[in-house]
Amino acid sequence: KDDGWYEFKIRATALNRPKQHGVWCTVRSGECVSGAPLLQYVSSFEADDTAKEWTFSAWLPAGHMIEVRPSDSTLKMAKFAGGQVGSGEGGPQKVPGVAIEMIEMRRIHPGGNVQDVRDRVYGDCFEWMKGASSGASMSALAKQQLDQQIHRFASAAFRRPASDEQARDYAAIFHNLVNLGESPAEALKGCYRAILCSPRFIYFHESPGELDDFAVANRLSYFLTGSMPDSVLMQVAASGRLRNHDELTRQVERILTMTRGQSFIAQFTDEWLDLVDINFTEPDRKLYRDFDQIVENAMLAETRSYITDMLERDASVAELIDSEHTFCNSRLARFYDLREPMESDSIERVSLSPDDHRGGIMVQGSILKVTANGTNTSPVLRGVWLAHRLFGETIPPPPAGVSAIEPDIRGAKTIREQLELHRDDENCASCHRKIDPAGFALENYDPAGQFRLHYVALRGGKIVPAAAIDAGYVMSDGREFHDFDEFQELLLSDVRPIARNWVEQLVTYGTGAAPTFADRGTIADIVDATATDEYGAKSLLISTVTSPLFLSK
Repeated sequence: KDDGWYEFKIRATALNRPKQHGVWCTVRSGECVSGAPLLQYVSSFEADDTAKEWTFSAWLPAGHMIEVRPSDSTLKMAKFAGGQVGSGEGGPQKVPGVAIEMIEMRRIHPGGNVQDVRDRVYGDCFEWMKGASSGASMSALAKQQLDQQIHRFASAAFRRPASDEQARDYAAIFHNLVNLGESPAEALKGCYRAILCSPRFIYFHESPGELDDFAVANRLSYFLTGSMPDSVLMQVAASGRLRNHDELTRQVERILTMTRGQSFIAQFTDEWLDLVDINFTEPDRKLYRDFDQIVENAMLAETRSYITDMLERDASVAELIDSEHTFCNSRLARFYDLREPMESDSIERVSLSPDDHRGGIMVQGSILKVTANGTNTSPVLRGVWLAHRLFGETIPPPPAGVSAIEPDIRGAKTIREQLELHRDDENCASCHRKIDPAGFALENYDPAGQFRLHYVALRGGKIVPAAAIDAGYVMSDGREFHDFDEFQELLLSDVRPIARNWVEQLVTYGTGAAPTFADRGTIADIVDATATDEYGAKSLLISTVTSPLFLSK
């Protein structure tokens, strides 16, 4: 009935479960009517023969509901005279479905309960404001409490202590509104509106040069939590100790272990790896029939869990290129056709074998999907993306008058044959020497993120293999590779460029400005400081935060 956060507990079992796996279901929210078909993904679960319980939370606007249904695209569908509908529908037909035994719903308040919010907004003023009427005079104690509350609110909003003069100016707004006939509670809201319209709230207060402790607290908190500093960070800033290397390191370690710090990976990877665009395109359902929303969200969780694990272990950034593990649930493992079986609907660490053709973030489904258009792959687009996002190389726009390479849907020419024309053009060759190696190395992975040995085509409604894929190429320095595994080995021979790019991405995200040519020396110092730690992901992050690039403007 009301806008708010809600928690749902669901107990369910599978109906007509397939032999090899359970029935994967999605939980989505929306108006659930034909006139408003778009639904918001909440979570997913795998129902089995034994009843299990799952708990989810979501923000629901008034009038919205939740929808729970089987959504695994590999499940057999029910058939009707007029067509077919989703799994679990269609009466007595023996198709997989889900039996929901119980759903419990309750309103939750992640930002604090009513009393917590009241204390923040009114402080000690609540009791006398509750009974005060318009035009009522204030006692000396009430005025003192009001001044203290306005000062506290302004200091919290400005993320640094408000001056007495600033507090007096906002208190004057309160008194003017009361004199105009507003109740004290409404007058206080008007005062708060003025505070929240102030540039001191809307913008960071960063003077050129070395940042003061409060500016560092702001920058660090928004970097790692996407929100304002907590009370601990503000207390350290007030003590003047935050710029100290050891104290700053302690605060980074503390924030990363907090619930607030867990949002860092999601927000950082959304920007760095373009994961915010993962649902911008949809793989062609006629060609990539196993792909579904459950797989897509598992791919996001895979990449985020992978980077989180790297930070927790301070693993070398070499693991961005290759590793012997990844993170999957049973649905994603089945989609990847991994050799090690998975039986959990939670994202868990899973070991990889060479036959899995996985390892590192380049061949994770989320990356492969955002670097393709849903129908086909382009070595140029993937190569440019990897050069910029992972290798830290800037690729300029193509020269004017050079036509783009489009896949030959007739199959008369391969993308490799078409790109030969670009490499023969001296205006294009210098960039394509950097772009093409990574792009061709990833040609064994289709737009949906699955491994392939051949391109495919649709003929008579059937998927048939087309040309064989050649993933070999020559690096810009002349070294040759024959497949993606050999390409990874060449990259791992020198991890320093990967470490440098990791730092540059952190600086860009943390300060809001990309490093310039003049910053190259500082970047090199940050990287050098972590060489003994094998360029650990967290070591590089801490070295970045404690560097002049982060502590000055």
